[in-house]
Amino acid sequence: MSTPREPMQVTSTGLSSRRRSSAPSFTELVDEYSRLNRMVMDSVNQMVVDALDPRTTRRAAPRSRLDREECCGDPCDYDPCHCRCCIVDADLAIYVRIGELRVAPIRIENLRRREREITLDLSGWTTSGGKNSPIKAVLRPGTQFTLGPCSEAEVLLEVDTRPAALESSAADIPRLPDVDDCQVLYADLRVEGCSIRPIRIALVLLPRDCDPYVIECGCACC
Repeated sequence: MSTPREPMQVTSTGLSSRRRSSAPSFTELVDEYSRLNRMVMDSVNQMVVDALDPRTTRRAAPRSRLDREECCGDPCDYDPCHCRCCIVDADLAIYVRIGELRVAPIRIENLRRREREITLDLSGWTTSGGKNSPIKAVLRPGTQFTLGPCSEAEVLLEVDTRPAALESSAADIPRLPDVDDCQVLYADLRVEGCSIRPIRIALVLLPRDCDPYVIECGCACC
């Protein structure tokens, strides 16, 4: 006759130790969090790299019912490098195309409680290498005036890039000249009567095909 077994007793200490052994430790949780964080950051970094890479930039597919074969190909590899300009140490940059009259307002402020006699002197336009340019500019309303205490005055810098005479095409139609690549000219504006250094002004001449307004016909929804 077998002896009846006593009921197995499980102490609370045994249960708690068994639960602790099945739950992840703090170190394991930190490692798992670090792994997930690296995965998320790698995905975000790859998205940023793809967005900044021009080779991965693509236009949205046409939303019309026309077949893609009827639409012109996207200029994915087009690189308008002739539109990129290098402006060196300029305080004011004026973007213009040949044939325009550009007006740039300049405000001169007197922050002291005494009047100042102001004289403006604008140099000629030259390239970064010192080559002279025929571009002309004037200051309006004048180059000499009195600036009262704690007051200000506005001067307009007018830059005229219109040629004196236009070229004629084969059909005797006047044609504006243009530049092949972006060109930058520099001039110095000296403000006598103010304790400041000369203001360096950059005139950026852009080709006319840089950043035009594009009108697309035929392969887009109305």
